Amino acid sequence: MKRTAIIITSLLILFSLSGYAQNKGSVPPKKKWSLKEKIYFGGYLGLQFGSYTSVDVSPLIGYRINPNFNVGVGVLYTYTSFNYGGVVGNHGYSSWGGRLTANYTLFNLLTLGAEYQYRTVELLEGVDSEGNPIFNDKGVSVLFLGGGIRQRIGKNSFMYFLVYYDVLQDVNSPYDSVVFRVGASVGL
Repeated sequence: MKRTAIIITSLLILFSLSGYAQNKGSVPPKKKWSLKEKIYFGGYLGLQFGSYTSVDVSPLIGYRINPNFNVGVGVLYTYTSFNYGGVVGNHGYSSWGGRLTANYTLFNLLTLGAEYQYRTVELLEGVDSEGNPIFNDKGVSVLFLGGGIRQRIGKNSFMYFLVYYDVLQDVNSPYDSVVFRVGASVGL
């Protein structure tokens, strides 16, 4: 119950942040963004090779609600291969899922973020009577909260350097509790 209250409170704070400024004199008119300027594409690509191999592809389409706040939706695909040892040996599998993201930028540099993922993972359940491994897919929820730095790299493009913490800590999560991520978003 305490964990749920912390998660809900954190999300409320994240989504209720708003900027405040005072101007003396006349206020210039706000720029009206076109739909093309509000939509962006992004994502991340992860590669790891060796005794543990992982290929992670996660494209995203997002919408800028205002210059500091954006939301997005994306798909997740991961191929993983590693050596279980014993009778199982080397085994590879594919994992699929989806994600919802929200980011708020402060001072045009610091970014606060939340990301919810629901994805499949393959679990070794045991071996059958003939010694063959038994694998089962399971759905896992992940909720990342964190922040980092957003750096402009073009007129409508940014690089992100983020650190996320998985607040749900599902025992079957494919992630460590802290995840470092570098990503990019490119506007139309």
